[in-house]
Amino acid sequence: MAVAGGPVDKESLKSRLSAFTADRGPDAKLRDLESWVREQVESSGTPEPELKLLVASSTMYLDPSTPEAPLKPRFVTPDGRTTIPDDFSEDEVAAMVESIDSVVQNDLRARIGDIAWTRCKNYKGALGAIDAYLALAGEEGIDMAGIEALEKSARIAASLGPTHAARDKVQNRVAALISHAPAEPSGSRARLLELGLMFELPDPGAVAALAEGEARLAESNGRYTLARLYWGTAGQWHGRAEDEGAARLASINGAETYMLEAKPHIEAGDQAAMVAALFISDAITALRSIPGTKKRRDELHRELVQVQESGPSSLASIKSDPVDLSVSMDAARRATAGKPFREGLFALASVNPWPSATKLRDLAIRHAEQNFISSIFSPITINESGKVVAKTPSSHSSDADDKEAAIRHQLYRLLMHEVEFVVHGAIEPARRQLVMDHPALLDHVLDIVRESPLVPPGREILFAQGLHAGLHGEFSVAAHVLVPQVEHAIRHILYSQGITASSFTQEGIQPELDLNRTLYLEEAATILGDDLSTTLRGLIVEQVGANFRNRLAHGLSGVAELYGYPSIYTWWLALGVCLFPLAKVDTVNRKAGGEQTEA
Repeated sequence: MAVAGGPVDKESLKSRLSAFTADRGPDAKLRDLESWVREQVESSGTPEPELKLLVASSTMYLDPSTPEAPLKPRFVTPDGRTTIPDDFSEDEVAAMVESIDSVVQNDLRARIGDIAWTRCKNYKGALGAIDAYLALAGEEGIDMAGIEALEKSARIAASLGPTHAARDKVQNRVAALISHAPAEPSGSRARLLELGLMFELPDPGAVAALAEGEARLAESNGRYTLARLYWGTAGQWHGRAEDEGAARLASINGAETYMLEAKPHIEAGDQAAMVAALFISDAITALRSIPGTKKRRDELHRELVQVQESGPSSLASIKSDPVDLSVSMDAARRATAGKPFREGLFALASVNPWPSATKLRDLAIRHAEQNFISSIFSPITINESGKVVAKTPSSHSSDADDKEAAIRHQLYRLLMHEVEFVVHGAIEPARRQLVMDHPALLDHVLDIVRESPLVPPGREILFAQGLHAGLHGEFSVAAHVLVPQVEHAIRHILYSQGITASSFTQEGIQPELDLNRTLYLEEAATILGDDLSTTLRGLIVEQVGANFRNRLAHGLSGVAELYGYPSIYTWWLALGVCLFPLAKVDTVNRKAGGEQTEA
C-alpha cells in the first residue's frame, strides 16, 4: 500500500520539512503540520506526494497503552478509516527515515520514528523515536502528555531487548523523574510511579514510601480516586520489595478510600443514599480480595443496610441541558469545541437531554387520537428476514391491557425517531469535534471512568475501552464491550440498594437476571428514573423498539446495525450514565467543603 499517491522525492521531502520549520518554527506540533500542508495545497492547487505523505503521518493519534498498534486512525466509519502505519509503503517509510535527521520538531521526529518502527521495524526509526519522546517528556516536572511520551519511549526501548542501551537511558530518566518530589499529588505523578514498575529500580521500598505519602496527601485533599491509584501502586512496589505485610496494608488503605468517599454522602442523608450505598458496596468488594478482612466487611455490611433503609434516590434527578436542534449540528460542535478533554467529554454526554417518558407517552396518546384509521388496526413488527417479531393491539381496544400495550408500542416507535434525530443532529457532530480537538486516549477515558460510582469495581477498564472505541467511531467494538457491562452495572446498582437481581429455580440454581427482566423491576424504575428506564427498554430490549441488546447477543446485528443510530445512541447513553453521577458526587463534596480536583 501507499499513502502518497505517487513516488516520493527524498530531496523534495527534506525541502518541504525545511519550509515547514521556517514557517512554523522548531516547536511546531503535528496539528501545525496538518494545517500547514492544507495551506500549501490551497496555494498550489496540487497535493504533491510529499505533502500527502506528511499529512498522512500527522492525522493518526498515539495510544501508548496498545504497544502492538500504538498509532490509531483518527476516524473509523462503516466505509473505512483514516491512515494507519500499515498503509505506508516501505519506500515511503525509507524516505521519511532518511529525512529524520533534518527534522527539528520533536513531535514530528517521534511520529516519523514511530511509523518506521511500527511498520518496518526500522532500527534508526526506533532510536529516533525514543530520543524524541524523551525530549517531549522533559527532565523535571511531568504532565500527562509527558507521561504518554515517556511510556512510548519505554515501550519502544523494551522492544529492543532487555540489555539495550536505550532501555538504560529511559530507565535513568524515569528514576530521575521519580526522585523529584512533586508540589502536590497528580494523575501524571501516579502514572509515573506505575510506569517505574517496568524497570528494576534499585530501592523499591523507597518508591513505595513515596507512593504512600502522596496517597495520604491525596486523601487529605479529598481526591479519593487519585489516592486509590497511589495505594494500588504502593502495594505493587511493596510486592517488588517482597514486603507482603506492607503490600496488604496498602490494599486495605486503598479499599478504605471508598468509605472516605462515602462519608459526605452518608451525612447528606436520603438525597445521596444511592451513591453512598454504591461506595460502601465497592469498599466491601475491594476488601473481599484481601485476607483477614471479614470483621471489617461485616461492619461495612451493617452500615450498608442502614444506608439502604434510608431509601434509594433516583437517577431521574440527573439532567442535561438541551441543544437547540433548530441549529443542531453547529450548536453540537460548539458544545465541545475548544474545551479541555474532560470538560468536552462531559459536554458531549450532556449535548441533549435524555428522552422524557411523560412527553413520549403524551405524544403516543395524541397519535392514537389523531390517527383513528391506523389506530383501529393491529400493526405488526417484522425483522429484516420478514418474520413477525411483535404485534401491536389496537389503541381503541376495549381491553385495558391491550390499550396500554398499544400506547407503549407507539411510545417506543416515537423514541426511535428521536434517537435517529439526536444522533444525527447532536451526538455525532459533538463527538467528531471532540476527537478533532483531542487525541482522546484510552488512559484519558480510564482516568475519568475510575471516578464513577456506577462503574462496578474491576470493570473500569472495560467501560473505558468501550467508551474509547465509540469516541473514535468504532461502534461495533463499543457495542460488544459496553452492552454486557451496562447490564452488569445495573445489577450492581440494584444489589448495592439491597435489591435482589437474581432468581431461584426449582433445581436450586440462582441465575442472574438479564436486562429483559431487570429493566421491568419496579425497583429498577425507581432507582434509574422513568426517563432512563423507558429509554433503555425501548432501545435495547423491546421488539417494537431497537431490541439492540437481544439482537447483539444472538448475533443478529450486521455491520450496518452496529454502526447505526441505536448503536451510537446506546454508546452515548452509557457515557452519560457513567459521567452524570460525577456531577452529583462533586455537588455533595462541595457542600461538605471538600471539592475535588481533576486527577
